[in-house]
Amino acid sequence: MIEIRFNGGRFSREREGLFLCLKILPAYEAAAYRLLDMLNGEKPFTAACKPFRERRSLSANAYCWVLCEKIAIETSTSNVCITKEDVYREAIRRVGVFQIVRVATAAVAYTCEHWQRSGIGWIAEPMGHCTGDDYDDVCLYYGSSTYDRAEMARLLDDLIEDAEALGIETKSPEEVDRLLSLWQCEDATCAER
Repeated sequence: MIEIRFNGGRFSREREGLFLCLKILPAYEAAAYRLLDMLNGEKPFTAACKPFRERRSLSANAYCWVLCEKIAIETSTSNVCITKEDVYREAIRRVGVFQIVRVATAAVAYTCEHWQRSGIGWIAEPMGHCTGDDYDDVCLYYGSSTYDRAEMARLLDDLIEDAEALGIETKSPEEVDRLLSLWQCEDATCAER
């Protein structure tokens, strides 16, 4: 997949066909050339566009993992070892971003396996067969690497609540806000979300 950021465009009708021309940001010039090299006219491609959103700060991500580790240590026993990854995945299930998709019953296992290859927080949970057709619902959770500031804040709030219930010292709300404030959004429509 090639990702190209742009902030404008135009449409034109020409003899060769219909064209969509995008005003790309200078840093994406090489990516645009790679994309054009792929387009040989023999095979069709699909493009999807979405508003650009800055990712949350790595400092907020680091704090997320510190909390997961502390919670894992506190909740593990001599008989049951709980990992920071277990804590993280459980938090993703509780407050994370997800979508429910219908998948052909025969493809559920493949879909889940493929989805979960994206990372630790990318969880796929079959929800079972709901109707008389050959499709099942699958709940797909996104890993926090895709979260915006508000989504990351919700995840951190959940982990902080767990940590405090276990008597684990946490950062003050002001410190957490500072970590999250490192996230910057250049696009006004993104800032409104």
